[in-house]
Amino acid sequence: MMDAVDFISLILVVSFSIYFGWLAAKLKAEISPVIAMRMTMFNAMMSGVIVGTIIGMIMMKMFLPTIIGILIGITVGFGVGKSFGLAVVMDGIMSGIMGGMMGTMLGVMIMGDHPTQLILFLDLIYLAMMAALWKWIFQKKPQQKAQTIVESSELLHSKVL
Repeated sequence: MMDAVDFISLILVVSFSIYFGWLAAKLKAEISPVIAMRMTMFNAMMSGVIVGTIIGMIMMKMFLPTIIGILIGITVGFGVGKSFGLAVVMDGIMSGIMGGMMGTMLGVMIMGDHPTQLILFLDLIYLAMMAALWKWIFQKKPQQKAQTIVESSELLHSKVL
């Protein structure tokens, strides 16, 4: 049976995954390939882990929760990475597959030993990493602008001399 923590966790993961997929598409030109790959891999992995864990705890079986966790991870990996090319999509899909499998195993194994605390811990990791990704994305913008200004002034200086 799904409790409130599980439900809120699923809503959190789905909401943030959709938001970061939208954000990635909107800011494609401003996000470096390294950030794009890490953002995609993290989202796909953690979505698969959290969804797989919750469904594994609810169903106490391995097959169907594994398939669902993998499909969620693949969907997130594709959705977030599609704006950045095939290599990023493939990394996202592979991370989603791995996260879905690991999450299901974790959910079935931990069911008798503090499952709610585990979900809260995974959510805390997820939120902390999302905050770090958010900061990383927007922290790079001023540095990139500064680099562009430096390059422009160097170009101007070389043309003058």
